[in-house]
Amino acid sequence: MRANPQRGIVLAMDDVSASFAAGGESRIVLREVSLRAERGELILLLGPSGSGKTTLLTIAAGLRPPGSGTLSLFGRDIRSYRVRELQQIRASRIGFVFQDFKLIEGLTVRQNVALPLRLAGWSGTRIKDRIETLLGEVDMLRLGGRYPRSLSQGQRQRVALLRAMANGGELILADEPTASLDRTSSLEVIRRLAWCAEHHRSSVIVASHDLRMVDSAARVYRIDDGSLAEWHRRPVVSGTTKEPQSTP
Repeated sequence: MRANPQRGIVLAMDDVSASFAAGGESRIVLREVSLRAERGELILLLGPSGSGKTTLLTIAAGLRPPGSGTLSLFGRDIRSYRVRELQQIRASRIGFVFQDFKLIEGLTVRQNVALPLRLAGWSGTRIKDRIETLLGEVDMLRLGGRYPRSLSQGQRQRVALLRAMANGGELILADEPTASLDRTSSLEVIRRLAWCAEHHRSSVIVASHDLRMVDSAARVYRIDDGSLAEWHRRPVVSGTTKEPQSTP
């Protein structure tokens, strides 16, 4: 990954713990987790189901507060944001990618990708220009008028990724983005996530158990039983990421 003079901390967790009640007892989900996410890097969280990956992403998005510890999002303590401010941040600065895509079946590809921009209050002309640019980047202009039910699994996930990038995607949170895909589609999504980090300066955090993502990540963490530990850090090599080529 080439050096980026505009790097900066997007998200910082310090000793974050979380728990929830189950069967009358409190179960710890995260145990004093500390994590920094910078612009222009892809971070991979590896761990089995139930290890705390999704909870970590949920807290990172400001969807639930930490039980203890501190969380800074875009340079501010999460506790200093009002509810409406957090809603606006999620609409205008954070993108989400899910295992099951979460596309709206009654909307076309263009309309699905445009949804976060409408929520963020973009004008119609600005939305149209942004959507055409994004669809062109992944060779999907011809599919813009189609509905999700007519797309392959890989195409659906590409639409979901475009939706995550639509608002600029300063922070992209991806939860098992390759779990429902075949090998070819998975590799393309992995390349596209790495491309977002390097060339769109997104801070990308991916929760997965897909080891094929390791080589694309700047840092890899293992999470097990709520505890996080750094497992691998990629050496910095200039100009290593090429623009991904889309598959039909």
